[in-house]
Amino acid sequence: ALGDCQGAIADYDQELALNPQYARAYNNRGKTKAALDDYQGAIADYDQALALNPQLAAAYYNRGITKRALGDETSAQKDFARAVEIDPRLKKTEA
Repeated sequence: ALGDCQGAIADYDQELALNPQYARAYNNRGKTKAALDDYQGAIADYDQALALNPQLAAAYYNRGITKRALGDETSAQKDFARAVEIDPRLKKTEA
């Protein structure tokens, strides 16, 4: 929230060192990497989050946003659809 993306990534790294099974930390670190235009790093984090928790709708949604930023609309739409399947409330936020 303070705009210190590198500091946030360091905090997520530390959190994951303590608990490497925490899927939401991977998702959040992915969002931070995407904010820094590290799209491949973000996708890798979303993939890891989903490997740990295949029901984490936010990771599908965020991965879709990142894939869209990379111009992969087909894969983005698949991720959005899966996110909405898991959490229908996301339908209202899909662009």
